[in-house]
Formats: sequence, structure tokens, C-alpha cells
Amino acid sequence: MKIYPLLYSLALLLFFSACHSSQYFSKKEVKELEERLQLSPLGDHFQGLVVYDPEASEFVYEFQGDKLFTPASNTKILTFRAALEHLADSLPLYEQLNAGRSMYLRGTGHPAMLHPEFDTYLQEASLQLMMRGFDSLFLYYPEIEPKRFGSGWAWDDYPYYYQAERSSFPIYGNALQVVWDSLRSEIKLEPDYLAQYSRIRLGKGTKIEMKREEYINKFDIRVGAQTSHEARFSVPFLNEPYLLSQLWEDKMGRVFLSRYEAPRGQWIPQGKFPTDTLLRKMMWESDNFLAEQILLMVGRTLTDSLQTSAAIHAIIPDSAQIRWVDGSGLSRYNLLSPNYLVKELDRIQRMIGWEEIQAYFPANGQQGTLKNRYEQSKEPYIYAKTGTLSNNYNLSGYIKGASGKWYIFSYMHNHFLGSPNDLQEDIEKVLFHLHQKL
Repeated sequence: MKIYPLLYSLALLLFFSACHSSQYFSKKEVKELEERLQLSPLGDHFQGLVVYDPEASEFVYEFQGDKLFTPASNTKILTFRAALEHLADSLPLYEQLNAGRSMYLRGTGHPAMLHPEFDTYLQEASLQLMMRGFDSLFLYYPEIEPKRFGSGWAWDDYPYYYQAERSSFPIYGNALQVVWDSLRSEIKLEPDYLAQYSRIRLGKGTKIEMKREEYINKFDIRVGAQTSHEARFSVPFLNEPYLLSQLWEDKMGRVFLSRYEAPRGQWIPQGKFPTDTLLRKMMWESDNFLAEQILLMVGRTLTDSLQTSAAIHAIIPDSAQIRWVDGSGLSRYNLLSPNYLVKELDRIQRMIGWEEIQAYFPANGQQGTLKNRYEQSKEPYIYAKTGTLSNNYNLSGYIKGASGKWYIFSYMHNHFLGSPNDLQEDIEKVLFHLHQKL
């Protein structure tokens, strides 16, 4: 939000007194930390670091906390907070309307429908039961379908697993999954209906490689014979009504037709799915598809519209000094400051408490995207969300001091050359230093 000049000056005064108070760091320790930040490679690019004490509601340390950064998947922190505030504990997978001997189904934006990484047995069983007694089955699509890609997404990333298309009625995670069973030398596809549009080859090497033409569901799949057992790979499919009706027909053994109009009547929510399951997977694995669909569902809850922009405009005021354009952070149009992220993280902690924080956020050396990171300590001391795009790496979340007290932090790095892996050792030194001193 906009901070008026007098309040901003007061905030700065409080910050500087906190930074240099003996309560947190001595002057010598502050100088040591600042020297660490200036050393190469950390000092070679744009970075910001904020540490905040939620109990005292004051800053512990701040370096360029008010600057705007490309947040990458740190954007999911905003999506996570919005979902906690506005989505129910469980959500319907779809809605059903009965019109005589005809049944219409429409999507709610829920991403778990027949998703291969969720248990879908009950979904299929309940659908089979509901279809009995109906002669005609229809999939209904809204007049305004969500745009398949977000604003500022890379157009040529369409065939990569991390950029599955958004839609009102997703199915199978809107992607073709390939599983290699090395024991049987067998390649499995899900949905297997797409095998007829796939060229499948077994070759040399240890990888699965997949390609797709941009505007047609035609796939080229090559699996290396030395690929590890049950390795998985996915490629998004082009989400269009004809394919979706065929996927439904293939799965359910009944003909489904696409419709853009439906009779008047009551739409009945069906197939409840626990929201915390979605949120945990989104946060642990940094799942872009789930994040985008979750924000669409927030938009539907707040505005009755499956539109990302509608959701964002309903959540943040126009005066907010940030730019937020998608749910996942794929867009380079997103701009967030470390201070803003700390504010969001503080809000989340006050909503769900420290125990739930540890259930949802990746933990260093233990779970999620931090499972193999920052293992200098035997016990997890960081619970945080990663955010990675080429030339950008960010980490925002919660850090536990050696004293046992929890703090909130945001550490953002933009515009560096090379791989984020080149920074990891130095980032760990800074965070472990904070852990030991707090």
C-alpha cells in the first residue's frame, strides 16, 4: 500500500534503530553481514535482503527492501495467501445441471480433475454413477474462457511441463505424461488416448525427450533405454473443446459433446476436493499449473469470473506499489519488493500459525524445493518459497534463529549471469549467518 511521507520517515527511523540495536546485531555484526553481501558473486548483481521480527513488528535488517524485483515463483506467496483467505476448505471439481434426459457439466477451474498425481478413483466412480439415467452428456464452456497463457509468459515455452495451459475445465493436469518402466522396457502414456497422436521411440541415453507442435496435439517422444525406472516427463497438450470431449469419452465410455449454451437451471457442485492438498503441492513443488488454476478459482469466488485479472484486482488495491499479473510467477511483468513479501508472509503466519507454516512451506534439507538445499544444519531452520527464472533467484519465508525464535525474511537476486547454482553456496552462508546470530 502507499505509505505517506511522515509515516514513511517514521518507519525508516524505527528500522534504523532496530538494525543497530543490541537486541539483534552489534555494529560489528551488521558490518560483517554487509561485507558478506558485497562479496562476489552476491555483490555483482541486484539484490535485496529483509529480515523482520513478527513478535516485535519491527525490522531486524533491511537492504534495498523497498526496491522492486522480478519475483518468479515468490509470486505464489500472494496466490497462497489469497487462497487461504478466500477459498473454502474443500472445493467442487465441477458443477452439474440436469435437463430432462440430458446432463451438463461445467468446470470450476479446479485442477485436480483426473490429475495423474492425485487419487482419482472416487472421481471416476461418482461420475459413472451420475451418468446413469441420462441419454445425452454435454461439456459446457463459458463465453469467456481464461486465456491459455498469462500476460508476459514466454510464447515459445508452450511445450515445456512448467507452462501447461490455463482453462475453465482442466483434465489430466492439461498435460500428457510419459512414464518409463525400465523393468518391462515399457512406455506408458496418460492419457493413453493421446498415443494415437504420438510418435514413440526408444533410443540411447538416460533422458525422456518430448516435443509438440504449437497449434496441434501431435507429439514426438523419445525415451533413452538407460533412463531410470519409472521416470516421468510431461508436455502440455493444446486445450481445445474437441480434444477434451474425446478425452472424456475415452475415459468414461460415453459420448460427450461440447456446448457454449445451456438451459436455465440449478448448477449443483460435485466432487469435493480438499484445498490444503492443492496448496501443499503448489508450495512444495512450485507447481505453476496448480497456482494458475487456484488463482482462477479465487477469481470465481470473488467475482464469479474465471479470470486472473479479476482475481488480482479484487485482492489488491490500486494504490499498492507492486505489479502482480499471474498466479505462478512465470511472467516477468510481476514486480514485488522484499518488504511487500515480508508483509504477505507476516499476514500468512498470523492466519495459520507456525505449525501450519512448517506443513506448507519447503524446508531446507527436508521437503519440497529445498529438500537438497542449505543442509549446513541438521535440523531445518528455513521454511521458504523459492523463485527461479533465468538470471533471477529469490527465497522468501521464515527463518529460525539459534535462539529458537522465528523471523520472516525475503532474499531476492535479479539480473545475474550464469546459473542460480553459482549463488547457492554464498546465499547459504548469509542465511546460516543470520540463523546463528538471531
